[in-house]
Amino acid sequence: MGMLWPVDRLNLAFLAFEAVLQLTRLRSTSGGVWWLAFDLASILLVLLLARATRTSTLRRGAVVRLAHGMVTVPLAFTQVGLQIAAVAGHDYAGELAAADRWMFGGTDPLQWLEGCAHPWLTEVLQISYTLYLLLPVAVVLMLALRADALVIARSIFSLLGIYYLSYIGYHLVPASGPNIHNNFGPLVNCEITPVLRHLFTDPLDGVWLTETLRQFIFNAEMTKQDCFPSGHVAVAAACMVYAFRCGRRVGLLFLPLCVGVIFSTVYLRYHYVVDLLAGLLLTFLGITVLEAWHRRMEPRNPAA
Repeated sequence: MGMLWPVDRLNLAFLAFEAVLQLTRLRSTSGGVWWLAFDLASILLVLLLARATRTSTLRRGAVVRLAHGMVTVPLAFTQVGLQIAAVAGHDYAGELAAADRWMFGGTDPLQWLEGCAHPWLTEVLQISYTLYLLLPVAVVLMLALRADALVIARSIFSLLGIYYLSYIGYHLVPASGPNIHNNFGPLVNCEITPVLRHLFTDPLDGVWLTETLRQFIFNAEMTKQDCFPSGHVAVAAACMVYAFRCGRRVGLLFLPLCVGVIFSTVYLRYHYVVDLLAGLLLTFLGITVLEAWHRRMEPRNPAA
């Protein structure tokens, strides 16, 4: 594939985009200078890794890029969150809530879901939603152990593409979730001013860990305007596809968690239904368009 792989070019493009954006928000973003330094250092690291692996086997180069991606993604998410929080732009929560009601003939689908609420279901789904943080790591490890080099290269390219496109979506359509704009209000004070958009009757109490995990997730988010598209849905659906690439048994092992993550996004009121659909569309683009693009740049007779 040459010294610069497709995923290297993808990383360079996104990091360059973030560096330029960071320059425009240097003073308003918390730690802006440090984040600009991170972008520039990350660009240099991508180039150095590409050079260091230019004579490696295709498999070794793919595994190195898998490991690099798992470090870059959470840091990039943190930076994007701080950049969005620094700009007091329009919050599209109202438009997303209205789109949900339009799709369901005037009914709020999140309020309708209260009909199936149960403490044990809430507990299981809150745990599933939180385990999302480990889901990509687990699937990436399975890819590194079981998949061939080209499958790893395609998967990491599409997965990073899905992450980066979702981050750009947060920039374009900053929106806070239903867990803030309801009659129960946010868990703690945040930078978003709640607007009553949903009238719930069930606070979704769990059994054991629900409240602790809910507080952890709420406090861990660097921005509360990362609803559209749902990265949880996009990444979970993609991970389900990647897990099946490692074998039917591996796919079936990950299937319940992936489905649980997707359903939990709306059941637990973190996302609107339209966010979920946008996330699924993002997954579809990642495993079709992005991977087709990658195939066009692959060597015909790669060395494993």
